[in-house]
Amino acid sequence: MNIRTRPNFPDIRAGENVSLGKTTYFGDKRLAVFVIGDPAEELTCRNLITTCLPNSSVTNPNCAYFDTRNHPAALQWAIDQGICRLTGRSAYSDYCTYPEVEFTQEAVQSMATLGSSAI
Repeated sequence: MNIRTRPNFPDIRAGENVSLGKTTYFGDKRLAVFVIGDPAEELTCRNLITTCLPNSSVTNPNCAYFDTRNHPAALQWAIDQGICRLTGRSAYSDYCTYPEVEFTQEAVQSMATLGSSAI
């Protein structure tokens, strides 16, 4: 695996590079994606950019619901970076719409594995 850095994540200072991390939950059936910034900065160390919506099914293992509530600008950034694409499906929770995205195989392969979660 070759962890790739990406520029200009909207939730950190301009010019800073980030990398992506992944973990799985619900018995390895769900993908959670993090943006990992400078570990010295607590707020950008791990930004979860997907959201857990347990009552909503996902299309395939490389899909997740993007957290547009906490990281609204990050969705367009991820699409522009070629990290993911919209599937056309969405889930709804707390008056928010969370679009389902499919992460590219290249992006998934270049993510650091953060271990699996018991969620």
